[in-house]
Amino acid sequence: MVRSLKKLSAFLVCVCLCFALSPAALGSDATDAENFPDELQMANQLKSLGLFQGIGGNGEGTTDFNLGWELTREQAVVMLVRVLGKGAQAEAYPKTHPFTDVPAWADGYISYAYDNSLTNGISDTLFGGGDLASPAMYLTFMLRALGYSDEGGELFTWDAPWALAYRCGIMLPVRYHYLFLRADVVEVTCAALFAQMKGTETTLAEQLIEQGVFTAEEFAAAFPEQPFAMFRQVDAAVTEAIAARETLGLLGQNQYATECHIVTNMSLYSTEITVYALVCRMDAILQKGNNENIFTAFTDFWHITLDAETLAVKYIYPMSEMDVPGKSFSGGILNYIYSYMTGMDLVCQMEIEKDLEQGKIAYQQPTYAEALEEVTAGLTVVEKTLETAPCTILLGRISGMPHGSYSYLYLIYKPGSAVGEGAVVEMPMPCANAWFIREEPDDMWLSEDSLTLYYTYHFSEALSIEERLLHEAGTYQYTVDLNTGEVTLVIIPNTADAAA
Repeated sequence: MVRSLKKLSAFLVCVCLCFALSPAALGSDATDAENFPDELQMANQLKSLGLFQGIGGNGEGTTDFNLGWELTREQAVVMLVRVLGKGAQAEAYPKTHPFTDVPAWADGYISYAYDNSLTNGISDTLFGGGDLASPAMYLTFMLRALGYSDEGGELFTWDAPWALAYRCGIMLPVRYHYLFLRADVVEVTCAALFAQMKGTETTLAEQLIEQGVFTAEEFAAAFPEQPFAMFRQVDAAVTEAIAARETLGLLGQNQYATECHIVTNMSLYSTEITVYALVCRMDAILQKGNNENIFTAFTDFWHITLDAETLAVKYIYPMSEMDVPGKSFSGGILNYIYSYMTGMDLVCQMEIEKDLEQGKIAYQQPTYAEALEEVTAGLTVVEKTLETAPCTILLGRISGMPHGSYSYLYLIYKPGSAVGEGAVVEMPMPCANAWFIREEPDDMWLSEDSLTLYYTYHFSEALSIEERLLHEAGTYQYTVDLNTGEVTLVIIPNTADAAA
């Protein structure tokens, strides 16, 4: 592990160095070899595959990649198109974009990207040529290259790709809140080559090999080892540390939990590695047919200290446990991390839905006894129980809720019923007051054959709040077919209202 520790130490020193350097220090007076030795090596690896170019030569036969400079929007698009293996096609592509501020050398690339919905302008006629590319923009580009779409914002948005980018392995320890440099572009691009395409186990590099952009032999020669292996080991240790603190996976019947995290900072102190991470935990209650599953997420900021030699956890605590004596997070750390929280819940939900699609988890229909026990356990008091051939009717309430107790009426279906054993159907109940409290019915009874349930509410006056009608004046009469669970409602006006 000593060799690994030395590699990790060098990696972390490089990260810290990039925090400290100012834009002036990253200019032409300081060489890439001095400031970015690891990124320089990766830049040459990308160049050998035709995915990255420099700005000229250094005079001694090496390429000047100018890694200390920031990237423009058009340069970012060029990188995207090359990573997609379409560089030659874009070079010969005619000018079709509508923008007036794109330099002539980039016309083909911007046109190709625009026609293939890979990029847009900042207006109908302006691309934003010469403007600096943001880290969010470039990570979005790489996510698109991996097959993810930000259209509709279902998985991520163009201005908040952080959670999905980290999950895909293309976002490294966050330093992009200071500068986003060509060195960062090199890192993200290299990481993307080893990331899997959406919904597959095929990496981006393997797809480019299939497309003939470069050969498997050329890729193996360029990348004999996967970059960032040490960071991957630390991240795996963080994942294990979170799993040791949080109960994840199947929690019970139709209850599942997962997590998504982003390592925002890593530092090496003597024999310890200090890690700060945003951690989002999501609990899911699976519904029959996987329709309208219920997701609940909570995000916290964690401080984790690992042994640098073994990566074993030495101590760990979330921000929510800030009563730990002597432990605190600096304002500098907290100032920028919250923006990275956006989308973490979407990534967790994506993972759960993927596990459902692949059959790793599935909705399990409870037995009648299990469903009855679960519903009963969720109520503070059971007010009334009616037994029928198809189902048990349970009227109860939950106390301690804001503004009072809330009543609930359930049908829990028995074995052999048409609805299915263990099915639970919640009956509708009108809101009784402006706090949306639901009260038990004024009257409730069964038909002679016990296959129809009737229950009623009487309201002397109508009730509205902010133009929303909570209930009308009159008698609400509900009729329930207990064989199917279907409900019909008839509102009978009060006698005086009817006469009027």
